[in-house]
Parts: sequence; structure tokens; C-alpha cells
Amino acid sequence: VFETNIRYVGGLLSAYDLSKQDIFLKKAVELVDLLMPAFDTPLGLPWQMLNITTGQGSSETVGTSSTNLAEIGTFQMEFFRLSQLTGNATYHEAAQKVITVMLEKNSPQDPTSKYTIPGMYPIDFDMMSGRFTGSSAYWGGGGDSFYEYTIKTWFLSDFMLHRNLDIWRESIQALREYGLAESSDGYLFPGFVDGAKFYPYVDTFTNFIPGTLGLASKLVGSDTYFELAEQLLKAGYSVFGKMPSNLGAEAIRFVRRNVGSDYLQLSAQGRAQVDAYGISLERPYYVLRPELIESLFLMYRMTGKQEYADMVWNIWQGIQRNCRVENGFVGTANVATDAATTGVLNTVDSTESFWFAETLKYTYLTFADHDVINLDQWVFTTEAHPLSRTFAFDGAF
Repeated sequence: VFETNIRYVGGLLSAYDLSKQDIFLKKAVELVDLLMPAFDTPLGLPWQMLNITTGQGSSETVGTSSTNLAEIGTFQMEFFRLSQLTGNATYHEAAQKVITVMLEKNSPQDPTSKYTIPGMYPIDFDMMSGRFTGSSAYWGGGGDSFYEYTIKTWFLSDFMLHRNLDIWRESIQALREYGLAESSDGYLFPGFVDGAKFYPYVDTFTNFIPGTLGLASKLVGSDTYFELAEQLLKAGYSVFGKMPSNLGAEAIRFVRRNVGSDYLQLSAQGRAQVDAYGISLERPYYVLRPELIESLFLMYRMTGKQEYADMVWNIWQGIQRNCRVENGFVGTANVATDAATTGVLNTVDSTESFWFAETLKYTYLTFADHDVINLDQWVFTTEAHPLSRTFAFDGAF
């Protein structure tokens, strides 16, 4: 349900905003109406999977009602825009009810709650009880687009959805206080937070943070948080820039400054990688993911700093060398090798739709005229579908 929304519904709504052809809006309504039975649950929280023939929902983990923060929280943008375009508040209300239930059922003041740090929402969630089932909070995979959509829906609402801004502010403050650590070579990275414990593990999904934080900081006028966005961007790029391939691993571990146990806990191979690159490659493959290019594009547009465009170009050259095959582009299994010396080998032979929707689009837009999808007039969904910010919204549909 989540993937259908971000890839298909978002694409149809963006096509409508860009073209004004009614067929795209009509099909978006038809598709979302097929998805709405997923929300027909005791608390209005959506199933992960839906049989659209029977209307029967299920979890990806058979026999459970488990889901995660990103999958329940990433309907807000598309459903808001659909309500705005149709005048039917049902869609927006369904997406916002998810957030209402999450907040009502979980409190850091509740001694039985897994949610212990205000603003640091755990990833694992049960959609029948409305409660978090684990205590690990993370802005990467499983949590990322919840935070992204919280603030971007505020953008899209012409700054009317004040609860979204409040959640974002609390969350970004918690991230800054509890969710970041400096590496031994001087970069500031996010990591896993489990209660009071920090784990120096980071995946490439966290690279959405700098661009989104930069946009939010510009709109609320926070120089401090914009500087933080630039720090996180440089850390994210270091994972790519240190590799012979100019491509970044799916996930890494880093050694925190003055925390020698981080190094000792690594395998022999991990320690050797830290000695060579400053990071351990936990998942050494690159599968054409867009998040770093997205943030570099956004920050280049906002600052005009040529170094950010140059970084995109370096990544693009790495993709061309290591991921281009006869009939298209694929992933590479090991970013620590480079096709310039080895030839293209050990490919990951699949191409996800985000390659076309996001990676290529953000690369192109980096070097296009700044009036092409002007950031003052458009905001991108998590799948890089631009939605217009020029629709007036007075708080009602």
C-alpha cells in the first residue's frame, strides 16, 4: 500500500499538477479509492498489504499486524493534495488520523511505552494496538519518510498544518541531541538510538535529511539548522567520495571520536576498511539509490555552491563507469572496487523504478536552469514527484 501510494499515486498527482490533464487526477482518485479499504481497521491504521479484489488487508509478516513508522506515516502529502484537488476531505483525514492515533497511544510519560524520547519515534509499530513495539528510533530505513512527510506536508499546506511543524521541530531537536555523533575522522553522522544507547550504524536512506532539513531551515529562518544540514551533507558525501568507485555503500558503520570500543567491536575486515576509508562497509553494494543526489541538488539550488554540483557529477561518473551495461543501468555489488581498473563486474542485476523517478531526475535538475521545477513553487514527494505549492489553502477542503 505504501509503495503504491508513493510510486503510483504520487506520480499521477504530479502528472496532473504538471500537465493539468484531468485523466491523471481521475486515475489518482480511482487508485486511492482502491487503497482506502487498507485503512478500514479498528484504529484507522493502514495494513501494509491489500488484496484489492477482496479488500482484505495483511501485514508483510504473515499472521501479525506489524508495520513500521515510515509505512504508516507516508500518506500525508499525496492524500492532502488529493483532498485539495477533489474537495473530498476523506483522504486527508485518513492520513492525519494515523498521526493522531500514534500520538494518543504512545507517550514518553507512560512507563510501559517503548517511545521514551520526545520526537524520536521508534520504527516498529503494531497497527492494531497503535503502539510502538520496539524502542529503536532511526531516521533511515523504516523511519525516514515519516519525518520527511511531516515537514513537507506543512510546506504543501501553505504552512497551515501547524501540528506537522510542531512534530518536526521536536523531532529535529531530538535528532540533534540524541541521534548524531562525530566520527573519528571528523564527520557528523546520524545513527540508531535505542533508549539511551547510540549505535554508529547509518544507511544511505538517511541522506534525505540534509536536503529536507535545509529546505525546512530556509522556510523557518534557522541558520543553525541550515549549518547542520550542510554538516550532514558533507558526511553523507564522504561515504561516496572515499570510495574508488565514487559510489556509496548501502550501509556503513563508523567509529565515534574517542570511543575506541567501536573499532574493537568490528570484524577484522571492518577494521581494515576503517583503516583504509574511515568507515566499515556493512552492506557494500550500491543499487542506484537517489537520496544523496537529492540532497546535493536541493542544497545546490539553495546555496549556489558549485562544490555540491561537482559532487553530483562525481557520483554520476561513478554510475557511468560501474553501473552502465549494454541495455541500461544496474547496481554494483562492491563500491570498494572500480570498473576503471577491473571492468564492470559483480553487478546487482535489477533496476528499481526510483532510478527513473528520482536518481535520473535529480541528476538532470542539478544541471538544469533553476526555473525548471522552481523550489519556491514545487515540493518533491519521497519518490521525487513534484507537487505544486501554488494552490491556496485556507484550512478547509
